[in-house]
Amino acid sequence: MALRMRVADGEWRTYSGGIVDIFEPAEASQVASVEEQRIAVHRFFGLPVTGGWDWSSVSTATGKAAELLPLLDDLLEGDEPQRDRAFGSIYGGVVNQGDLYAAAAPVVDRILATLKTQGSLPEYAWLILHEIFRGASYGRRVCAPDGEYDIEVYCRRKILGEVDLIGRSIAGLAGNTFFYCMLLFGGMGEYSPEVRAILEQEVSTSTGERRQVASDALEVAVELAAERASGVRGPSDDQR
Repeated sequence: MALRMRVADGEWRTYSGGIVDIFEPAEASQVASVEEQRIAVHRFFGLPVTGGWDWSSVSTATGKAAELLPLLDDLLEGDEPQRDRAFGSIYGGVVNQGDLYAAAAPVVDRILATLKTQGSLPEYAWLILHEIFRGASYGRRVCAPDGEYDIEVYCRRKILGEVDLIGRSIAGLAGNTFFYCMLLFGGMGEYSPEVRAILEQEVSTSTGERRQVASDALEVAVELAAERASGVRGPSDDQR
């Protein structure tokens, strides 16, 4: 499959850089990451990569973020063994033992983009968001498409910016997917009264094990929020 487009100089250019026809069966080895395809097409035609990351220039703990693209596909779309393996590899690259690396930022953006389009996430996607949200970058920064940021501040603000979206997805979650989402929400509740209100609602309407999981998340959120209000948890993101 090839694409033709008239570029700024008025001439036509044809791109056939490995894009697979989505209407035809394809071997897994033929299919590049959707993000890689999008960036390649934009660059070939001289178009701005609006809202996009240069994954080849963002670092993980051991290499470059481009290596994570097929793993993110597995995390978000693979079967359970693929999701499990992808989580371990992504975790080791972006939030190794709680230390955030620059690649955490585009990983958050990619996962949240999937949440926006699909309305939910697989279990390990919630878990990696939780691990990133509670991670620390110790002053390390990332060059995002719209500027330079402290890594942990960027990631937390992006996740906190989707409180309503995450809240709407909770009703359809169950099992480990619900549990990992509640882990994330417990941490988010340190910063957001809206999150605590959603947790209170979940506790009041749920029963059994689900209610206990939500109650535990609410307890964590309330405790962390109290510590932050007293100054124990350090400065807010706005002060960094």
